Amino acid sequence: MISVIVTLIAVGVFIAGVRSLNSLKRLDDATGSKRSDPFYTSVALLFSTSPRDAKFRSRQRRTIWLFCGAILLLYFARIVYIQGTI
Repeated sequence: MISVIVTLIAVGVFIAGVRSLNSLKRLDDATGSKRSDPFYTSVALLFSTSPRDAKFRSRQRRTIWLFCGAILLLYFARIVYIQGTI
């Protein structure tokens, strides 16, 4: 039962990460800069190291932490599930 609850929390954190990534893309589009790189994707934006303003960096860090947190919660739920079935 605990593994189901942790999994649902992880899904919620992942959805929050996706919403944060969408807002990160809106912040980047607001700059009006044109991208000539055909491989410029959301992942490239998420791990971009080019100079940006503080609001963008803050949103970028929060998005990365949300995705990492969702992954860690899913691993924790898996461990709890495996321990419960043994």
